[in-house]
Amino acid sequence: MELWLCAGRAARPAGESHDGAAKISAIILPRAGVALMTAPPGSLPNLVRQFGYALESSASTNDALAKLREAVAAEQAPLVDALEALLQAPATRTESRLPQRLASADTLAWLLQCCPDPARAIGPVFAEYQRHESFRTTELRSAWGEFSSALAYLGAILAVLLVVVTFYGVIVLPSLEALYDGFHSTLPAVTRWVFSPGVSGFLLVWLLVVLALGFAAWFIFRLRLALRRFAPLPPFYRRAPLLGAVARAYDTYLRLAYAGALRAAGLDAAAAIEAGASRRADAASTAMLKTEDFAAAQKLGRLDSELEYQRTVVVDAFLEALVRARRRTRAAFTFIVFSLVALYVTGMYEPIFSLGSAI
Repeated sequence: MELWLCAGRAARPAGESHDGAAKISAIILPRAGVALMTAPPGSLPNLVRQFGYALESSASTNDALAKLREAVAAEQAPLVDALEALLQAPATRTESRLPQRLASADTLAWLLQCCPDPARAIGPVFAEYQRHESFRTTELRSAWGEFSSALAYLGAILAVLLVVVTFYGVIVLPSLEALYDGFHSTLPAVTRWVFSPGVSGFLLVWLLVVLALGFAAWFIFRLRLALRRFAPLPPFYRRAPLLGAVARAYDTYLRLAYAGALRAAGLDAAAAIEAGASRRADAASTAMLKTEDFAAAQKLGRLDSELEYQRTVVVDAFLEALVRARRRTRAAFTFIVFSLVALYVTGMYEPIFSLGSAI
């Protein structure tokens, strides 16, 4: 079964190719994305609920949208347009090339097109999306703050260290070199390694640490962006040192969140889990139904209960992975940064302590 195309339920003219569908998607989904990102808090869930009321007394989705436009205030018209765009978005095999800040519309459109009746599924899908948004803006907020502050603190130390090393090497070191030259001697090895002209060994290590710290900051930025987009991270992040466990835990959380949204929208549990694992599919995600817990629950006829249990467990696992990665990253970078500080202090004072042997 081709889960990505979701049985071709998208509304598009007969005979239109998937390339044409992708072009339509690139036109209508940004319109939905803008409205979703600029909507006041709580207005979109309320509108989705009202759309459900209109759908109950309408013969078609278009009739329901027309009734909704007549019932809501004029300032909510862009949100009604956003709902219409999401319902009409063609289901394509690849994600549309939207600006990153608008890509949650792409994910929501994909979820809706995986449902038997996208119009009636929009309420449950948005309810599950709001559950994800609540988790993103509440439980994760403190974790982001602690992680970001730790990286900012270490980055500030590295910046100050570069300033003082440069100052010492330009202002103080030439006088010491002249003094040692007068005694026909050379500066100590550590001092030469730290303050040698050009790209010294110390500066090279400093640059490597800055790059590693920058990658950690970039990973946090991309993870927060992916959470906001309700979209997967690129697979290579799962192999990142210290941070790969967070990417793997997020991947599992996201697959189960997709499965929960599709199950709430009416798919049976097995199809919801398989479809939820199929977006940007790989060996790790498509094997989700083959895990021992899901396989046993499916044989016992309790796949729904297992899915809800796993969704609860994976939230704690994701938070724990994030906390553990923060601790390990902070410990590793703290050790490296303060080792650099110790080398600087040693290189700065050793010429003074070794001056007696040079005389």
